[in-house]
Amino acid sequence: MIIKKLETRERWVCEVNGHSYVRETIHWVEDKPDTTHWWLNENQVEGIVYLTEDELEKLFTENNV
Repeated sequence: MIIKKLETRERWVCEVNGHSYVRETIHWVEDKPDTTHWWLNENQVEGIVYLTEDELEKLFTENNV
């Protein structure tokens, strides 16, 4: 049996207004574009409006050094 690695993953943590978000990028070995998504690194609290993936991505790219 041959086991083939299909992807590699990179994760970053971004903190905005006291809330921690995780950004994960999956680099696929096959001919697929990279996949990037965000999720909250904590339980959601009722009444708080969280940033969208687009807003988080903009903050990340503007502040990533």
